[in-house]
Amino acid sequence: MNLLNETLRKMEIWKHGPQDVAEVQWCSDKKKHCCTWDVFAEASKGFNYDNGYGCAEVNITLVVLFKDGSWLERKEYDGAEWWVYISLKHPLNDGIIETNPENVKEQLKGDSWYDEEEEEEDDEDEEWEEVEHE
Repeated sequence: MNLLNETLRKMEIWKHGPQDVAEVQWCSDKKKHCCTWDVFAEASKGFNYDNGYGCAEVNITLVVLFKDGSWLERKEYDGAEWWVYISLKHPLNDGIIETNPENVKEQLKGDSWYDEEEEEEDDEDEEWEEVEHE
């Protein structure tokens, strides 16, 4: 499998092209890195790998961020690897409220992300969706 061709095919499926890429990100050596689409395309055009079972050959932290807020991220299971497209259902600023700085610490706790009264809402009300399309 060629990484650039695989990435372009996945982007095409979701109606995105190189012009829609904001940046490409990944982690390596305990540091976060990013580059433009053009730099990624040049580096990945000769990157061939076996996407079957075994060892993952592509950095699993690799992410292609699109200008519309959606992204591609790598997934891996037992060495098999692929791209997953993720898109927010709502614009990033829809329903966002400015938080009082005194409340931020409390809101960062793990149990503060949901309202107990709304705990049993339907899955269709989720703010994001993960879509696999191979």
